[in-house]
Amino acid sequence: MRKFIFVLLLLPSALLATNVLAVDQDKHKGFSCYIKGENVCALKEFIPAAEAGDVNAQYFIGDIYNKGTGGVKQDKAEALKWFEMAAKQGHRHAVKVVSTLKSELKDAPKKVEVANVEASMKNAEGSIKADLTQSAAAIKAISIGTDKKIDTLKKIDASKKVEMVKIAE
Repeated sequence: MRKFIFVLLLLPSALLATNVLAVDQDKHKGFSCYIKGENVCALKEFIPAAEAGDVNAQYFIGDIYNKGTGGVKQDKAEALKWFEMAAKQGHRHAVKVVSTLKSELKDAPKKVEVANVEASMKNAEGSIKADLTQSAAAIKAISIGTDKKIDTLKKIDASKKVEMVKIAE
């Protein structure tokens, strides 16, 4: 009976140890993928460890999203989420990155607004140039037509003078 109780008491610890080993293996595979720049693979491997509370896995996930390389799209907000998890557990580098990233994200709307204003100005400038080009072409066409009319009038006037001279003779 004592052996049975002893086994029952050890069973949860054994299951927990097996789970920890599996998470540890995921983390090592994740780091291997991370080193190779295969960040999709790294995320797949790091996430179970990070969700289990592994501070380094949380940091690396934040780093992957912050850089947006290796097949993973950059997502500063997602990076901040993972960095904050690591920072709350005392990860020194995560603490530094959190403050920097928060500042970047705070300034991001301003940068987007400035970029939109600059794009609008370029579009307006392009429209103005196009309008001026069209206006210049129209004026040129009118002036060419006017020049031809003036030449025609000169010829007509010259021919009338010739006619007048003939009549006077």
